[in-house]
Amino acid sequence: MLYNQKNSNFAIMNNMPSSSFHEIVMIGAGNLATHLSWAFTCAGHSIKGVYSRSLQSAEMLAKRNGRGCVATNKLQEILQADIYVIAVTDTALSQIISSWPEHCKGGVVLHTSGSVPMSLLKEVGGDYGVLYPLQTFSKQRKISFSDIPCFVEGNSPQTTDIIVNLANTISQTVHFLDSHRRKRLHLAAVFACNFVNHLYDLASELLKDENLDPQWLQPLIRETADKINSLSPRQAQTGPALRADKKIMTQHLGQLDEFPELQSIYKSLSNSIYNTFHGSYDKL
Repeated sequence: MLYNQKNSNFAIMNNMPSSSFHEIVMIGAGNLATHLSWAFTCAGHSIKGVYSRSLQSAEMLAKRNGRGCVATNKLQEILQADIYVIAVTDTALSQIISSWPEHCKGGVVLHTSGSVPMSLLKEVGGDYGVLYPLQTFSKQRKISFSDIPCFVEGNSPQTTDIIVNLANTISQTVHFLDSHRRKRLHLAAVFACNFVNHLYDLASELLKDENLDPQWLQPLIRETADKINSLSPRQAQTGPALRADKKIMTQHLGQLDEFPELQSIYKSLSNSIYNTFHGSYDKL
């Protein structure tokens, strides 16, 4: 396995699964925990247990992982394992770390957050690191985990090796990335995913307000996403702000008089696009 922790741009490429399979306990039973546990199981690892504050959620995920997987809503009752994967909200992560069981300090503890530094795990003692899959997850959606890039970091070269080998069993693309640059990646993902999806929702509500079908936008949404496979986002940009068509933009703003929040968003995005291609000017 070749990688260089000092070069966070270096891609760790190894599509051969590791010969070492692990016993894993999942901390969390939400969207990411659900997809990760299934990916680990398909790769040959054993999910020994699932912890969630909701016993019902823990039991549902444990059932999906087969016989022998133990569910609990008491952190002090989680089983000993080779690896503990904490896939919870950032707020819950701090709470779990501060209450980490003594009997579990012999395994490698991983968190899956893009915005939390690895150093937060130092409190658990022993070996620790990060396994951050860059994707949006929903329980009801089936996805191919092997296509998802994973970003890893460990508290030592030996721990990093373990995390790299684990990640290579579920993903075709694994990169080493330190906490600082992972936070920037997470920020970029919020722009590329969360904000864009919110704009889809706003566009849908605008159409519904006039009894128009939001499904009409689907071909446009697909093409917008598809064409950045062959063009850069800047090359793919279209629309009135790119063309500096102030007449159309003013008309659009007039249509949004009864939606002041949308009007503000329209102005901000249009100004950003215009400034990108034409330089600064008197804002809308």
